[in-house]
Amino acid sequence: MRKRMLVATLALLAGLLPVQARTAGAVSLAHCTAGVEPLPTRSTGSNATLIVTAATSAASAVCVVVYGEHGQVVGYGQIQDGRGAVVIIGDDVMTEAVEGAREGESLRIEGQGVTGVTDLLTGEPVADLRYRADALWRAEVAGPEQPTAWELAQNYPNPFNPTTTIRYAVPESAEVTLTVYNVLGEAVATLADGPHAPGTYEVRLDAGSLASGLYIYRLTAGRHQATRTMTLVK
Repeated sequence: MRKRMLVATLALLAGLLPVQARTAGAVSLAHCTAGVEPLPTRSTGSNATLIVTAATSAASAVCVVVYGEHGQVVGYGQIQDGRGAVVIIGDDVMTEAVEGAREGESLRIEGQGVTGVTDLLTGEPVADLRYRADALWRAEVAGPEQPTAWELAQNYPNPFNPTTTIRYAVPESAEVTLTVYNVLGEAVATLADGPHAPGTYEVRLDAGSLASGLYIYRLTAGRHQATRTMTLVK
């Protein structure tokens, strides 16, 4: 029974999107990880996996952050299209430094309305989530509310140098383009161009090759258009 469950789980994992999931344009993890310490850049040889499913399968991204019992971040990701996987980093017992969660350490998941966690190896609900190497859990989150109107938000930060993030909302399926222009009306960057499902999107502009000055960015979807300005200061 356990073997069949493991095979089914591995098959499910094979179909999941990566943590930094695709969408039209480049989804930024900046608003998920702002103010949190970075994860280890090397493998610690120990980890657990958290599969996350959202109540909505729309394109809006869901931020999920996993904390250890001392408040340290041991895993984070942005779940796209209603599903994804977050790797929870375990501590390397061969070093004195604490790189991740230790065996038996209490874990806390923060997302948009976490409704429950299940151990996929046993099929049992988990009331007290504690780190276990090679564990496989599933968490359900409520997911974000779907937008009801078109929206093009002001970029942040603004002024910026050299990167900034632009958020926009798509209330219905449509072909969407998001283009950046200089004051001469010349297109200098295309941040999104293609079909979009309903949802809220974020794209990141790297203006490292552009000169300081005022720029215009325009969202176009059929008859709908929205325009804002932003300032690059180097």
